[in-house]
Amino acid sequence: MGWLSRVFGGDARAPRDADAVLRAALLAVLDRDLDEAEELLITLVERNSDSVEPYLALARIYRMRGEVGRSIRIHQNLLLRLDPSSKQGRDALLGLAADFQRGGFLRRAIASYEELLTHDPKHLEGH
Repeated sequence: MGWLSRVFGGDARAPRDADAVLRAALLAVLDRDLDEAEELLITLVERNSDSVEPYLALARIYRMRGEVGRSIRIHQNLLLRLDPSSKQGRDALLGLAADFQRGGFLRRAIASYEELLTHDPKHLEGH
């Protein structure tokens, strides 16, 4: 029985809240089942598109699979609605910088890391 069916399906004891879905997605990643994790996170963002964490996790999964373009789009869309000086905005900016770096867009990665440092000068990953 897969994580999705346990969280959303026949097991009445399975928790159905967002935290339970995030935990199930994390366990799927640890099991190296990125397709299952992606499916769980997509279901979660369809249920609540205002929550930022599932989008950040989904972008990481795409980056892990080498789908850098998809990850970049998620981070850019998040930055359109988030204040880059907020914790979530800085997380999205850091993710975008990592996407650019992974994709070989080094100048854009450096620019993103520099922008991160303007919002959080003590951020270690930006140095």
